[in-house]
Amino acid sequence: MLSMKTRLVLSKYIFRKLNVDNPPTLSELGKKIKLELISEDSQQNWINRIPLLEIDRIRRKIHNHNYSDKLSDHIQNLVKIVAVLINSNESYKINYNPLNIRELVEELVANNITLGMTQLSLEVLIPLIFDYLKKHFIDFKLERNTKQNLIDDGKRKECARCHKIKPYNKFPKFGRKKRIMYVCIKCKSELNAIWQNKKKLKVMEELFRTKTKLKCYFCGMELWNLPALEFEHIDQTKKEFSWRDVNCLDFKDIIEILRAEDVNLICSNCHKIQHADLFFKFKHLILTEDLFQKPAEEIDYVINEEIKNQNLSHLNKNKIKYIIKIWIKKRYLIERLYKGKCVGCGLVDVKNNLPALQFHHLDSKNKNFAWSKIKHKYNTKELAKLFREENVISLCANCHHLIHSKRFSNFVDEIFNGKYKNYAIKAKIEYYRRIDNIKAYNINNIKVEDPLNEKFKIFSRIGVWKKYLLYIQFISLEKGIDEVNKRDLELYLNNNHVTISKNLKDLKEKGYISVVKNPINKPIKMGQPIKFYKLTEKGEGEILNIMEEIYADPGYIKGSLP
Repeated sequence: MLSMKTRLVLSKYIFRKLNVDNPPTLSELGKKIKLELISEDSQQNWINRIPLLEIDRIRRKIHNHNYSDKLSDHIQNLVKIVAVLINSNESYKINYNPLNIRELVEELVANNITLGMTQLSLEVLIPLIFDYLKKHFIDFKLERNTKQNLIDDGKRKECARCHKIKPYNKFPKFGRKKRIMYVCIKCKSELNAIWQNKKKLKVMEELFRTKTKLKCYFCGMELWNLPALEFEHIDQTKKEFSWRDVNCLDFKDIIEILRAEDVNLICSNCHKIQHADLFFKFKHLILTEDLFQKPAEEIDYVINEEIKNQNLSHLNKNKIKYIIKIWIKKRYLIERLYKGKCVGCGLVDVKNNLPALQFHHLDSKNKNFAWSKIKHKYNTKELAKLFREENVISLCANCHHLIHSKRFSNFVDEIFNGKYKNYAIKAKIEYYRRIDNIKAYNINNIKVEDPLNEKFKIFSRIGVWKKYLLYIQFISLEKGIDEVNKRDLELYLNNNHVTISKNLKDLKEKGYISVVKNPINKPIKMGQPIKFYKLTEKGEGEILNIMEEIYADPGYIKGSLP
């Protein structure tokens, strides 16, 4: 809004006007400064110290109501900051209490006196104003806290936050002159994380103080798990921005956008429920009590019966069947490996909120897969093997957010200071309770079966044409004759007639299969005869190569292939 030089010039003028016997009110002084800035007839000497280009820009844009309001707020905030420094100066003359810049900035942020700046930027600005007033006014006796008398030998300096002495290249730079900040890069990153959490808390307070009392609208989860509280659009058609899109904006702009988009405050667990329409449509099937006591063929039959009456195309029915099986696999793995519930809190289970349960790597360095990438590629036996190898556990979405939010957990006292300090205590208790539960859990000795009989799941990772070759061989072995038709493949692959015809044509052109001229099981049928196919010598040789590839696959389990 205003340049650094203009802020310093105004600070000097404000100090002079307020440091008299009968000073004007802060509001009156702010209005007067604005009028002087926009008036072309102004005779004030301080105006001449402000860059001419900036004066022209202000006067050119002042007719924009939005800009005019922001300029007024900016000036009023600057007046309040200087007033606080004057009060601190008077207190110092009596009690000799030095100024703690960090505490002052936190107080300003808590009272929304920010000049539209982040906490970190204010920690840079306030010392500059302090030094400028110290330079120009003998009566400004205030001293900074001794911790702020930082070591600086021209090559290394002391960080104003962590107080470690570091080389200049460990400090961020700002401004055109590339001045070095008072805090190191690590502390700057931490302060940004703290500021983002405090801004989120402030937005929630403004929007939901009376509506939800700062709790999840559905389950009542409180502020102690701030990372898991989210803004849910009540009407999804109004959604244009997510929190990630707006959290970098000014506070007033964020409030304006979120109010216009009609958001509600809910936790991540409840958010997952809101977006699991297909799960709830088939919940009775996915969570059937004795589902895993049935053979795989019966489970498949039950799913087919459930979706056959849906008013959908063949392809969409296959897609729904695929999604239902993914939910069943997820349920089975969580029930077998994690006793059917979140390892962290133990409160969320497959019965009350399967959509909210997620998989978490205890060591992120050991993470080579994500559930979304492997859920369709591996059967439950293969998945369990991977989970053991990479030390994966089940967490609900709320616990997952809390465990991953290291910056929140490490600086919770700074985020929940003042009236919210009780939430800091609760957050620490709940965080370490979950950590203890996670450390105590072990899945190594639990046996896992393949209830959906997806023994060929490994094929989905080796390419379509290779999968077709393997199925042709498998069907031939099962039938006891070296001939396969399209209908055989339809039963096993669950593909439509057109897709199978195309892939068989490709295999034939590559020389891996050939058409059987006189099939043994030729059906008696009128019209166009059904074609039968068999592997060529080249195809049989390629199958040996494919099998070597499968045995080398990290998800291969001995005995999983026929």
